[in-house]
Amino acid sequence: MYKAIGLNTTYNTDVLSAAVEYDFLNAFIFKMDYELEIFEHKDQAVYNTFDNANASLFYQRENSSWGFEIGAHNMFNTTFRQGNSFSNYLISDSKTYIMPRMLLFKVQYKL
Repeated sequence: MYKAIGLNTTYNTDVLSAAVEYDFLNAFIFKMDYELEIFEHKDQAVYNTFDNANASLFYQRENSSWGFEIGAHNMFNTTFRQGNSFSNYLISDSKTYIMPRMLLFKVQYKL
């Protein structure tokens, strides 16, 4: 809750995030991360959510210089993230645009 002279405002922001890294079959590494952000401005009935997920699978044999990875970024194809803030002097509403969903294939060589 934010209080100022002549102004009472109630808002809530909740963030949930999780990350997993799992090694298996002596040559694979699976990584995934997820974030969910919920913004609620109770006085103005504003409710915004933002979620993002990334995942990758990396393969490299033991004693090999070569490695390969396939990855997905912004798996839910989220287009923007909206945020709000306010004080006695400033009220702002910002919108940050997110890069579109991408699938990448990487090749790695260790010298």
